[in-house]
Amino acid sequence: MFRDPRLRKNGSFAINYLPVVLVMSTTRRMSYRALAFLVCLASTASALPARATVDAYLPYYVPVRALQTDDICLEQRTMWAELGIPPASQMEALTAPAYVYRLGGGQVDVNELSRAGGLVATYVDDRFDGDVLSYEMVLDVSALSAGHGTSLAGRTATVTTAKLYLLALGASLAAVSPRGYRLSLRFVGLPSQHGVAGTTLNATTRWPYTATSPLLLAYASELLNVDGSCR
Repeated sequence: MFRDPRLRKNGSFAINYLPVVLVMSTTRRMSYRALAFLVCLASTASALPARATVDAYLPYYVPVRALQTDDICLEQRTMWAELGIPPASQMEALTAPAYVYRLGGGQVDVNELSRAGGLVATYVDDRFDGDVLSYEMVLDVSALSAGHGTSLAGRTATVTTAKLYLLALGASLAAVSPRGYRLSLRFVGLPSQHGVAGTTLNATTRWPYTATSPLLLAYASELLNVDGSCR
């Protein structure tokens, strides 16, 4: 389980996020009690008992390949997070397996990011500017790039995976910050994009990504729901 890095030791923190279902657990890990309440969208403070952590069912999105058309779709999933910082939990969840039951038995990981492997996400900073979430992080794709190699097909696969991570995180941030988000994501280890089809993925951008960023919309148009089969 991923623990958000800035959960205060006294168990209190400020909440600015979309409603999530919370459960409380003491440090002695006694039986969980479902609190099942909605957290206010406005910036309010929630004081919790000392030595307590706050667990939450948190939405996030992963890229999943459709079975019939090979389309890539963003699918909403639910994680069990320990809050502090919801987007930091989402950042971590994007590279974790997302299993579905396959008829005949067995669980299959359908998360394209987890299946690709070689992604290392690092939290940098977060804050709220009014009601808008600003989130900053680094995604290291060096291991992924080394595994794919320097051929055109290998470099294309690395860049595509990096773009899918960006798109999935943008959708995830929108799920917990309905008033908008600003995402500063720095990529480390991107290969040469000479000859790679599609809009160039920059290691850094001058302005943060938002839900209406031209670059984000371009990546989505090129990679998501190309055949129109996503539900």
